[in-house]
Amino acid sequence: TTVTKQKITKELIIARFGLNTKATIDLINLHLHSDLSRNASEKRCQTLENLFKKMKTSNYMLIGDFNFGDNNLKEQNILALYENKVHDLWKDVYNFDQNPGYTFDPSTNLCAHITSQSQTNRRLDRYLIHTLDKLSYSIEHLSMIGIEKIPIDPLNIDNNQRINQSDHYALQLIINFRTRSISHRSGLVILPTLNTWSIIHSYSKEFYPSDDLWPSHINLLWPFFDLIDCQADQEDILLRLRLLLSQYSSFSIKINKIDSFIENNIIYMKMNDESTKYVKQLHEQLIKLFPQCLKNKRSSYNPHMTIGQFDNEQKFNEAKSSL
Repeated sequence: TTVTKQKITKELIIARFGLNTKATIDLINLHLHSDLSRNASEKRCQTLENLFKKMKTSNYMLIGDFNFGDNNLKEQNILALYENKVHDLWKDVYNFDQNPGYTFDPSTNLCAHITSQSQTNRRLDRYLIHTLDKLSYSIEHLSMIGIEKIPIDPLNIDNNQRINQSDHYALQLIINFRTRSISHRSGLVILPTLNTWSIIHSYSKEFYPSDDLWPSHINLLWPFFDLIDCQADQEDILLRLRLLLSQYSSFSIKINKIDSFIENNIIYMKMNDESTKYVKQLHEQLIKLFPQCLKNKRSSYNPHMTIGQFDNEQKFNEAKSSL
């Protein structure tokens, strides 16, 4: 008689919630392989890689029993590859040194003590959220629950024998989502200092009609979030932006050339190589902070300050020769 061992597979439960007529979020409930499984670490890594690469939406959360702790290097390396896109909510809320969030704790949980082979405290259960597209979130509450012991015999509550409800403690999250639009009417830019405006305007006033509405500038991110001066703007965008910019010292931008984009009849002031390098570095950090504002991933970033835009090639060439 041949006995065939049935292959054990892990399936995901995905629930899609509509937040309004245009925005949805997918909640992915998972239970990755435990260390009792063969090649458990490789299976966990493969599942995470597949999820991060194959999800067809940016708006999703991974929730459940990941079955690895913060010291499992292979799995943590996978998360590190996506750290700019995937946020661990426990780390967002708590100081990890003060509250490591051990949901599997054999030292305090009798069920975990019974099932654990290593008797090591680990944070096996998590909420991970992918960087959202046109959505912001705020965490109202995140805590560990289910830590109380219950009577072994519910019909005899006077009996002092008590046990934990599970070998894992549970996590409870209350999170608020808000639609966040990205608008071409909004941009994150570098504006020249006021004492240089007259010089720049002497170039742009004749050839750049929009200069009166939107002064000549260097785009860092465009389009950008449509800010409405609310608390969520302060916490989700402006505070994060201030924290990033506080790491940068003041710098000067030097313009040393008038150049052009022939393909769209634009004339611009060009920075020297050192200034260009510095602004590009800042742009890269901003993209990591707000990746949803990167609409054209194929186009390379070329910082410049437009001073002329023309509707035909003849006007473009005439202006270019005069400048």
